[in-house]
Amino acid sequence: MASARGFDGCRGFTLFEFVIVISIIATLAAVLVGRLESTAAIAEKTAMETTVNQINTALLFEFADDVIHNTRGKIPAMVGRNPVDMLAQPPSNYVGEFSKAPEQPNPAGGWYFDTTDRSLVYTVRRGDEFQPDSAGIKRVRYRIKLLYDNAEPRGTVGVILSPVESYKWF
Repeated sequence: MASARGFDGCRGFTLFEFVIVISIIATLAAVLVGRLESTAAIAEKTAMETTVNQINTALLFEFADDVIHNTRGKIPAMVGRNPVDMLAQPPSNYVGEFSKAPEQPNPAGGWYFDTTDRSLVYTVRRGDEFQPDSAGIKRVRYRIKLLYDNAEPRGTVGVILSPVESYKWF
């Protein structure tokens, strides 16, 4: 039965208890949001590096094809090419070739090829932990680079996609 204090001696939260519960929930939510943002940035960095690895694999196959078919003379021409052209399919966040950074569509979190300096550029979307390049822009620029070995009589021993400047992300 109902008593003066409520149903069967049960009572609700006091205002103080309610404030404590809300404070705990708010603290947990703040920690969760911070972790989610950090996880999203790690995922972005991983996706960027995965794309670079795919391009490096394509470069390796192109290099091997030239070596196998004795067309090593074509290898130096790889430098300056758009490496995305060597992929079977461009990344979904590739916006094309431009002579300067594209304004539309917004390339943040995407790739473009800069035809002026012949570099493949990734613009960072979640860059709170990213150190900008020498121009103060949150991006990573890559170029195709030939690998040489002085002990190898033919000189060129490989080709890779190499960062123009070192970058620090985390």
